[in-house]
Amino acid sequence: MFFLTLGPASRMHMILQSILSRKNAMIPGVFLLLLLFSSILIPYVSPYAEDIRGAVHFKAGNQAPSLQHWFGTDAAGRDIFTLTIRAGLSSLKVALGVVILAVLLGTPLGLLAGTIGRWVDEIIMRITDRFLAFPPLILPLTITAVLGPSLNNVIIGIAVSWFPWYARIARSQALVIRSMDYVLLSKSMGSGNIHVMRKHILPNSLSPIIVQYLVGFCPALNFNPDVLKQKKMFFHD
Repeated sequence: MFFLTLGPASRMHMILQSILSRKNAMIPGVFLLLLLFSSILIPYVSPYAEDIRGAVHFKAGNQAPSLQHWFGTDAAGRDIFTLTIRAGLSSLKVALGVVILAVLLGTPLGLLAGTIGRWVDEIIMRITDRFLAFPPLILPLTITAVLGPSLNNVIIGIAVSWFPWYARIARSQALVIRSMDYVLLSKSMGSGNIHVMRKHILPNSLSPIIVQYLVGFCPALNFNPDVLKQKKMFFHD
């Protein structure tokens, strides 16, 4: 309860302090930063940068790992280590796009449902139930097939299937916070639902939403574009 009474800045400070004080939380963060910087810099530091642009060297195909090719080469003679590091950039793009879009879709809907309640809550929650009823990959495949095969449409399709989780978290927070004394006092002074949601409920709901954002980011990294291409979810960027 004490945590809920803190201001948004104090709560964010407590969250960041808690994360930075834990070594097991720092390790994934350092790994993601290394992945980001290495995937950006690899075209400039790798002697096989032309492989990223589609160069082929059939004479050097299917080589075992060595000092020259740390991960070996593929059938086209391309350096697998260089391609693997560069693929991290596409994976990060998919993960960031999916989670950010899911947050932007789910959070406002959840806050509206929890703040207004009644029939608005019922309609939004039943819609999210319908989305959750679909198997995890069926809905993204369907949306991608309708919108067309591209990486951006894959991001949209996956985000649409993920937003109900953020909507439910935001709604649960709104149900708790709207009964707090300072919110009731604001309403008694004539504040409307939108004002209460924007000024009181949203700032104090960020903590669990951020946690879910970080939790959802790692599974989203599994949606590697090369794997999705094999599943025919997109054919070009």
